Amino acid sequence: MSSSCDKATWLSYLTYGWINPLVETGVERQVDLADTPDLAEIDDTAANAHRLSVNLEVQERAGKTHPLLRAVVATYWYPLMFLQAFRIIEWSLALMNPLLLQRVLVFQEAQNDDKLLLTSEEVSSGMTAVSAMIFLGLFSIFFGSQLAFFQTRISLRLGSALRGSVLERGLKVRACQEHTGAVGQGEPGSQQEAPSVYNVISFDVGPNIDIIWILLGLWIFPFQVISVLLLLFHQVKYAVVPGLVVILVAKTISGVLLVYDGFLRNTQMQAKDRRMGLCDEGFTHVRTLQMLAWTQPFMDNVLVARSAELRAMRNRLWMQKMVAASDYSLSAIVTLVTLGYYVLHDGGALKASVALPVIALVNSLVGPF
Repeated sequence: MSSSCDKATWLSYLTYGWINPLVETGVERQVDLADTPDLAEIDDTAANAHRLSVNLEVQERAGKTHPLLRAVVATYWYPLMFLQAFRIIEWSLALMNPLLLQRVLVFQEAQNDDKLLLTSEEVSSGMTAVSAMIFLGLFSIFFGSQLAFFQTRISLRLGSALRGSVLERGLKVRACQEHTGAVGQGEPGSQQEAPSVYNVISFDVGPNIDIIWILLGLWIFPFQVISVLLLLFHQVKYAVVPGLVVILVAKTISGVLLVYDGFLRNTQMQAKDRRMGLCDEGFTHVRTLQMLAWTQPFMDNVLVARSAELRAMRNRLWMQKMVAASDYSLSAIVTLVTLGYYVLHDGGALKASVALPVIALVNSLVGPF
């Protein structure tokens, strides 16, 4: 059996060597449960669920708002803090790539200029930039892989803790009902407790974890935007302003379209409910409809409801595709506006050492939005 990752050495952990025995077993035969490595102690479901339950009770007794989110932060603040720090490092490494690319392009432009004789310091600087860019690319792949694995482990802990807490509370409520004799007496939550717990575990845990990632993304959003804007301002000065305005206008329009899509979804569901109700009524009273020759008028009513449903679906599809088209073309539009303003208004020279880093930085600016 493979050893768990918490028992692996640093080299084995960083290179995923601790999983090699399981891979080799899978090549030879079908992998069984006994072949899989044990969970790390820090990923244990029972321990995580107990820790979260204790913190959740503390937050609820204190009367805090959003006790679940507060309990999650209180339980997992340490790995979440490290995750945010690693994300900042990853973002900083991503911003270093355009700057190194610019130095490489400046070095190449100087080589292509026959009238300019490069000094040994300039050659050394250019070769250093090339080597640093290659090393940064390799390190970013390695670091991104480890960061994704770390986030997956945190998601596993959060998911198991939330599911365990829900199950623990369900069992406590069930035990309390059995102790008081409330089970089977038709009281609210008595017979429906098991389905309710199953529904919460199946459908509510995932969105709660997504909310946590969204909040963490909002926390790091200002740092991402401000850092890219500063670098763009260093490259093209005030030409960054028109590009930022285009992003804000495009995202505002996308937000309006998505809000209207929400209203259209309600209209679509209402039309669908009416159509389904008419179909159910038709199936129930099909003999009456046939006997009284009301088949065609009733079918017309169904088709009217179906037309309203299809109209709402078509409008929703248009809204969604417009938002997708805006997101798909936004980077190119912002780049065109930024560089166009830089050349036509500021009179800047559009060289490769300027254009390519700006294109990369614009893509980084659009990404967080």
